[in-house]
Amino acid sequence: MNSISSTTPQIYNNSNSSSSIQNINQNTENIHENIGDSVSINYSSNTTQEISRQQIQQQTRTSESATTDSIQTPQQQAEETQETPQTPSQSEEIQDTQAPSQPEETPENEEANADNNQKPSIKEKLSEIGDKALEVYFTIADSLDAFPGFIYPAVTSATAEQAEFTYKVLDKLPLKDVSSVSNIEWVPELFMSADKTAHASGTAYSNVSPFIKIAEDQCGDLGRWAEKTIIHETGHTRDYSEGILSNFARETDTNPIWGAGNKITSYANTSPGEDFAESYEYFHTEGEKLKEIAPEKYDRIAEMEKPDGSLEAIVESQDAFRETGRYIGEQLSKHPYLKTGLDTASYIITGVATVVDGVRLSHGIKENDEAKQMSGNLGLTATAASFASPIAGIAIDGAERALSRAIDKGQITAEEANYVASHTVGAPIAGAIKLGKWINSKITEIKANRTESQPTTDSTSTDETNTEENPPAINENEETNETESTDKPKATFKSSIKALGIGIGGAVGAAAGAIGGVYAGVTAGFAIGGPAGGAVGLLIGLVLGNATGNHLMGKLGSIIGGKIQDKVNPQPTPTEDQQTNESSNTEEVNS
Repeated sequence: MNSISSTTPQIYNNSNSSSSIQNINQNTENIHENIGDSVSINYSSNTTQEISRQQIQQQTRTSESATTDSIQTPQQQAEETQETPQTPSQSEEIQDTQAPSQPEETPENEEANADNNQKPSIKEKLSEIGDKALEVYFTIADSLDAFPGFIYPAVTSATAEQAEFTYKVLDKLPLKDVSSVSNIEWVPELFMSADKTAHASGTAYSNVSPFIKIAEDQCGDLGRWAEKTIIHETGHTRDYSEGILSNFARETDTNPIWGAGNKITSYANTSPGEDFAESYEYFHTEGEKLKEIAPEKYDRIAEMEKPDGSLEAIVESQDAFRETGRYIGEQLSKHPYLKTGLDTASYIITGVATVVDGVRLSHGIKENDEAKQMSGNLGLTATAASFASPIAGIAIDGAERALSRAIDKGQITAEEANYVASHTVGAPIAGAIKLGKWINSKITEIKANRTESQPTTDSTSTDETNTEENPPAINENEETNETESTDKPKATFKSSIKALGIGIGGAVGAAAGAIGGVYAGVTAGFAIGGPAGGAVGLLIGLVLGNATGNHLMGKLGSIIGGKIQDKVNPQPTPTEDQQTNESSNTEEVNS
């Protein structure tokens, strides 16, 4: 053993190998590179034993297999897995250890998950509540504007005698003139100039909600002069009510007779407005005198005071509306400037609603959402139309609500509803949208042409090379949106007849319901509970009349329009083969 241990280093040092061989089991690759065809190992007994290369390689393979058994590539592991079948129990054990247990899907869980996915967010809930609140508010406000005016103004800062006297004077005037005033305030004194040298008996203010002030020092005796003053100032508010926002297109602005010709008093020479107010005062107090001095002005005021249509004549002739209107005015008198505040809030809310409709229309264009485009278009159109005719605004708003409901219920498509809106009352806005898109496309085309005309630089060529080597990633969402937009069938007149019927029905129903609801509510309520009952009936009629008429007439329009559409544009009846294929496809999907 000693001779072996002492001679072993010499044997390896004298070997023909280019490098020493150590630790065969740890570094087998060096054995292949440095071993010769044969290795002679000398022992102390001078016995030489030749070990063939094949024997050494056999030994190294054994050590290699022992080393690499624990290191396998994914491909080897997959092959080994395929080669080695597992029993069901083994595969279940492996799955249990590799993946956490999942709860079993039951119908109850699926319904709960569906409810959670469909549950609207807080923002969506608030938006829906806001839309409903605006809808109710405009239903009430527009219905009041569309119905002939009959509500008396509030009389504030007045004694009981002053308030009673004021209301008795207003009883002598037509209801549409009485309702042109929002508030009459009694004040200690008024002045005609800033230096407070000349006193005034009364004054009228042409704000969004016209109101009047009466001076106690000039009209406190509640005599003839006080009566003439109240009527004179009411003439001013009547003039304001003919215009837009009480400031534009007044009677005195559009009719040249005011400020010209004969004048009933010297004070009428002050301005066309004062000429009208003085003539109005004398028309209701000394009509024969006005007719004698300025007959053309008498005739004009007589024409203005006639009822505008049969409905206004009915309202004017029935005590239910005058007494109910006065009762409401007396209740408003307990809260000074409440009516003025409500009227002012109406204009503010109208502005907010206009902005909301504009934003909805803009989002609809950007998102290619035709339901939003229809809603925003008709909303803006209704607001614009209400300034000229409140009943027209109610009708257009009713059409929008009926079409939106039909879209939600799947009765019509958004494309059909938008087609109806953009080809009827919403045509001006739809035309402006098309013009804007055309201008935008031309601007984009000009920019693209300028970019192409610029000289190509090295960096550009480099970018092009990089683009060719690494093409830009395709946005799957864009592809999906483009596919969806191209797959949507374009609406035509024949395919939109049902939508047209729904829109017309909703418009007619909303307008008729607004008028009929107020009339029925006031008359029925007054018959049951007097003026207080008439006021309650007014509120009920405002809320239910418009909404009920809109729903009922919208359904009727849907039925009539649907039948006409079926005749004009009949749908092809599927053949027996198509029905068989559809049923087989349905069975395959179900299975």
